[in-house]
Amino acid sequence: MRQFDIEYVEQPTAKGDWSALDRVTGACGLLVMIHEGLQDDGDIARVCANQGRIAAHLKIAKAGGVSKLVEIGRRFDRHGVSYVVGQMNEGAIATAVAVHAAMVLSPRISELYGALGIVNDAGAGVVYERGRVFVPPGPGIGVTLRRDMARLLWCSDDE
Repeated sequence: MRQFDIEYVEQPTAKGDWSALDRVTGACGLLVMIHEGLQDDGDIARVCANQGRIAAHLKIAKAGGVSKLVEIGRRFDRHGVSYVVGQMNEGAIATAVAVHAAMVLSPRISELYGALGIVNDAGAGVVYERGRVFVPPGPGIGVTLRRDMARLLWCSDDE
């Protein structure tokens, strides 16, 4: 893998299989990043205890919200854990929120292309250019809501 100048390998083992993750981390010579295996506070503590040998991929949706993501990122910063702030394909509004979260943290990189290519995005204002994402200055998170694109897509019978 070194011949391809790979920076890290992400989730090379099944989630929850910490012994396998430890073996891969010790054997592969590359930074190992946990993603799907980062499920709860116990997993976060294990990553912190690994003295920076395991990196993490953080997402707002997986963390349980913006404040929780920032809390986890700051905890990783204190323990010398390298991490990525990423996102799902959630659109411009979520992208802007993730950009703001990444700005207050110290991620290794940010993988924030979740609005790229969404044709019916209810958020407007996020711009992608030369491998970067830009959020316009302005109140709140900087993006605007396109009310014509905001519609109810699903409702449960319980509501």
